[in-house]
Amino acid sequence: DGAKISLAQFYKKHHQEQSAKINQVQKASAEQAANIEKLREQMRESTMSMSGQSRDLAARIDEVCQLNARHEQAKENLHQALRKQDEQLKNMTEQLAEDVQALAANEEQLRLFCQQLKDE
Repeated sequence: DGAKISLAQFYKKHHQEQSAKINQVQKASAEQAANIEKLREQMRESTMSMSGQSRDLAARIDEVCQLNARHEQAKENLHQALRKQDEQLKNMTEQLAEDVQALAANEEQLRLFCQQLKDE
């Protein structure tokens, strides 16, 4: 029963760590969105000072392409980090299962030993 509590604590701690990481990513995303908005405003101001609609259109297309590329890279980085965390969690869970089995075996040996002591 103690192993179940430890397992529950482990999963609770892991969930809290994951939540903290998600909050960090969300905060970074919000900061990135604010920076992107600042860049957009700067781009708007500079494009308005340029002559011709073609320059304006080219700048906006370039901005969208750059933002899209950054977004795709950030998304790939996040996916890689999540895959790594999933692998680590899998390994930790497997190790925990092995530890629980070892504890059960030790408990059985201790029970038998105590029974022998009683019988003597």
